[in-house]
Amino acid sequence: MTGDTTYPPLVKAALRERAASDPHRPRFHFTAPAGWLNDPNGLTRRGDEYHLFYQFNPLAPVHDRIHWGHAVSTDLLHWRDLPIALAPSDGPDADGCWSGVLVNDGDVPTIVYSGRHGDHELPCIATGSPDLVEWTKHPGNPVIPSPPADLDIVAFRDHCVWREGDLWRQVIGSGIRGQGGTALLYESSDLREWTYLGPLLIGDSDDRSRTALDWTGTMWECVDLFRVDGDRTASDILVFSAWDDGVTHHPLYWTGRYEGDRFVPERLHRLDLGGRFFYAPQTMRDTDGRRLMFGWMQEGRSDAASIAAGWSGVMSLPRSVTLAADGSLCQYPVDEVAGLRGDLLSAGPADG
Repeated sequence: MTGDTTYPPLVKAALRERAASDPHRPRFHFTAPAGWLNDPNGLTRRGDEYHLFYQFNPLAPVHDRIHWGHAVSTDLLHWRDLPIALAPSDGPDADGCWSGVLVNDGDVPTIVYSGRHGDHELPCIATGSPDLVEWTKHPGNPVIPSPPADLDIVAFRDHCVWREGDLWRQVIGSGIRGQGGTALLYESSDLREWTYLGPLLIGDSDDRSRTALDWTGTMWECVDLFRVDGDRTASDILVFSAWDDGVTHHPLYWTGRYEGDRFVPERLHRLDLGGRFFYAPQTMRDTDGRRLMFGWMQEGRSDAASIAAGWSGVMSLPRSVTLAADGSLCQYPVDEVAGLRGDLLSAGPADG
C-alpha cells in the first residue's frame, strides 16, 4: 500500500493554525495545508475536475520525507485538499516519493515516480482507484533497478511518460559527469519492464558560466517533452530545470524535433524570467485541448521564517502555453484567472 498517508491530529491542527494565520499566505496561488510544498506532479483532468498532485512534507516546512499531496479544482483556482496520495514506506521509497507523472494505462490510473532510499532514486509505480484517491504501490518496485551501467551518472530522477503507438516511452532526468545534463530515454510495453534506448539529448555543462541565465547545468530535473501546434507550424518542446550540486538554477527549454530515439535541438530558450522562483514546471493537455503549465515558486524568505510560519512553497497560477510565430513559447494566465478580477479602480494616467 501507500504507507502512512496521515499525520498526528495534534500536529496537523497546529500546522494548519499557524499556516492559516500567516498574513503572507497567498489567497489565489495554491499552497499546501501546512508544511512543505515543491514540484507539481501528476497533472490530469478527470470529468469536471483538475487534479494537482505535488511534492509535500506534511510534518514540517522543510524538504524531508517527501509525500505526494493531492488537491482538486473545477476552475484551476479554488482547490479542495484530498488525502495524501503517496507516502514513504519500507522499500525503495523509504526516504521519499519524489516527482513523477500520472498516466492512464487503459482504465487504470498509474503514477510513475522516483522512489528515494538513501542516496538512490529509482523509478517506481503505483496504481489508483477511479477517483484517484486510493493508491497501491507495485510490489515489484523499483521498475528500473539501476541507472545505465555504462554512464557515470550525476543523478537519476523525475519522469515524463507517454504512449507512442503500442508502447510506452519515458524520459528520466539525469546528468552525465563531465558532459552535462541529459534526458535518458526508455521504452516499455507494460510500464513495468523497461528497455534503455539511450540519451535523448545531452547538454554541455561547460558551455556557459554557472551564473549565466541560460546555463544548462550538470543535471536536468523535471524533464517534460511535448508538442505544441501553431497556426502554421508545430514544434517539439523539451523543458528541463537546470540543477548543479544541490542548487536549483532555472527552467529552460529546447525547441526542435523529436525523431526516433533522439531530440534534434534547434534553439535554447529561457522559460521564465524569475530564475529559480519558477522551477520544476510540469504540463498537461486538458480535455479542451489546452497545454497547461504549473511551476513551483520557491521561497524568497529565510528557512527560519518559513518554519515559524508553518508552511513553505507556493504553486504558480496555471499558464496556457501556445506557440509563437517565431517558434518560441507564449505563456498566459489561463482564462479562468479573469474570474478573480474585481471592479476596475482606475483607468486614468498614473500621475493623474
